[in-house]
Parts: sequence; C-alpha cells; structure tokens
Amino acid sequence: DYHDGPITCAAISYSGVLLATASRDKTAKLYSLATNSSVHNLKGHFQPVRSVAFSPNDRLLVTSSDDGNAELWDTESFKNVQTLGKPTAQSHSGWVNSANFSRDGKRVVTASPNDHTAKIWDVADGRCIATFAAHDGLFDARFSPDASLVVTACWDGVAEIWEARADGASVRKLRRPPGERSPWVNAACFSPDGAIVATGCMAEDAKSLRGTDAFAKLWDAGTGEILKTMKGYVGKGHSGNVSDVDFSPDGKWLATASEERRLSSGTRRRGIVFRR
Repeated sequence: DYHDGPITCAAISYSGVLLATASRDKTAKLYSLATNSSVHNLKGHFQPVRSVAFSPNDRLLVTSSDDGNAELWDTESFKNVQTLGKPTAQSHSGWVNSANFSRDGKRVVTASPNDHTAKIWDVADGRCIATFAAHDGLFDARFSPDASLVVTACWDGVAEIWEARADGASVRKLRRPPGERSPWVNAACFSPDGAIVATGCMAEDAKSLRGTDAFAKLWDAGTGEILKTMKGYVGKGHSGNVSDVDFSPDGKWLATASEERRLSSGTRRRGIVFRR
C-alpha cells in the first residue's frame, strides 16, 4: 500500500514497532516493521503532509501540513484525537513545516515558514501556550531535552534559542561569524544532554554550498560559541543542501540528510563524515 505522491518525512516509533510516513498525497501512513506491511492510512489533512513524529510513549502521532494544522492521532485506534490549530487567532496563518513532541509528551512545538512563527501547544486540550515571532522563513523548531527551551531554524541564516513558556523571551541567537556567507538554516536540534545545538544549512542557491561552505555546525547552547564546522565537498560529505540534522541517543554521533540523496553521519567532536 504505497503513497500516491512523494514521501516528505518518515519516523520510527520509539519501540521500533511502527514506521510513519508523510506524503504530498495529503495522507500519513503507519507501517508494521515486523511484517513490512501497511497498518493504516491517516486521512484528515486537505493539503500535503510535511512531517510526522511519535510521542515518547508511542501512543500518539503528530502530523503537520500545508493546510496550517498539526493533527494528533491515536496510534492504536487510528482516530484523530486533537487538531492543533483550529481556526482561532492563535492558529498558524500558513503551512506548518514541522511538529515535534517534548520529551514528556505533554507539548508539541510547530514551525511555519509562511507566518514566521513557532508555537507551543498543549497536547491535552489543543490550546496554544506560546508563540515565538521569529525571523524570515522559520522552518524548524524543537525542544531541549528538559523542554525548558526551544531552538528554531530560519532562512535568514540564524538559529535562535527561546524560553519555552508563554512569555518566553529569546535567550540566544546563533549567528555565523562576520564575513562568512550565511546560507539558510534549514534544521536545528539539541543534543540529548542539551549542551549542544546542531544546525544544517540550506543555501538560497544550492551551488553556493558546493566546494568550500559549511553544511552543518555544532554550537555551545549556553554561550552560542561555534564548536565545530562540518564542511561538505564531493568525496567528503554533502555537495548540496542539508535538509535535516539529528543526534544519536547517546549524543556521540550526528546524522545529516541532504537533498542530493545522501545520508551522512560523523562524530560530533571531530566532525568527520565516515559513511554516506
């Protein structure tokens, strides 16, 4: 049972039992990894689905879409249990590119490139807890491990750390040094211990990343200092835009995904890409 359009995102449940996929065909699907078969089609969005993510206990799945909503689904009954973004003054006014749970599963953070905001939602009642009005093209947002902070990635070349509360202020902006070209920041995430932030770059012109420019950076979350620059060039890493970054559960490895159809991984300390 395949999607009728390109797959935009995939996620494996924490238990390793289910695989979720999102697609431009306006649906998400759940698959059993044990039987390699489709379990259920999740239909509710009326525009392409951008992202999927499991709650830490695997009981819920959150999907985000071009329709401006994030939907919560029960992974056992397959019912839609909550819509984060029903038409209210607090809803996103554009497509929602990403949606991610906090580690305790009680909150979801969403990011919209169109309205340039990130929002925190209460999973229990679907209400908006906080809105962060960031900068141009806010593409990704994720919680710190203790859910006290949120990091956002924007196409103006800046990643920003925020207090994850209703009156939360900007804590720190992660900017590239003066004189260094500033490609779009397409993704950002915290390390499992919360001490490091990883960012992935997406240049306005894909060719501008080839040759010398960095494709990923590691930052000290407390000071904003650049700890490591990972460069991409043919034979050593990515030669195109980096669309996602994520740490291994122990924090020793960083995986990056690229539009040139490669997946790379390397040690966060050395910044060495060892497998493609």
